[in-house]
Amino acid sequence: MSKVQSRLNITQVGRVCVTVADTDRAIDFYVDTLGFEKVVDVPMGENMRWVEVAVSGTPTTIALAPPPQGTPAGGVQTGIILDTTSIAGWCSWEQNPRVGRSFWLPF
Repeated sequence: MSKVQSRLNITQVGRVCVTVADTDRAIDFYVDTLGFEKVVDVPMGENMRWVEVAVSGTPTTIALAPPPQGTPAGGVQTGIILDTTSIAGWCSWEQNPRVGRSFWLPF
């Protein structure tokens, strides 16, 4: 174990933040399309909200949040890779054959 790990005592990844321009559209994608569960949805400043989604029963969430002021949302790969036991389901939805049991999110 490194000295940094022992000093910080990190136990798990709590959440990963994805900036989104349209929170409702992002919720539709993660919840209705991918089957995530919405676990947090609270106001965050004027006309904004903080939303977190998760795979049911798992501790790590994906926060769907507005970008910092003056920064555009989305438009780049997130770097989040999800594992699945049914890559065929993803391929048929995406209509793009993939290899393996993981896939990149398009946001």
